[in-house]
Amino acid sequence: MAWVRTQDRTEIIDCRAFAIMKSERYNQWLLVGYHELSNTNYAILGTFISKDDALKELDRLESWLRSGNIIAPVYKYYCSGI
Repeated sequence: MAWVRTQDRTEIIDCRAFAIMKSERYNQWLLVGYHELSNTNYAILGTFISKDDALKELDRLESWLRSGNIIAPVYKYYCSGI
């Protein structure tokens, strides 16, 4: 489990797993955190214009958590708003 602050800085969420997914509705990529080990109970942590940008943020998040940090922020570097 990891605590992650959302891109818009309004929530800190306890996540068990992370993924990126394509939002056809908004034509952008989402970084999501799963509350449980299921594919339905997740929170949107950030939105990104391209898959590559979302993957960069996922890589950065993984590195941040592996280094022992307690709370990881999701940055706005590559984001777009929903």
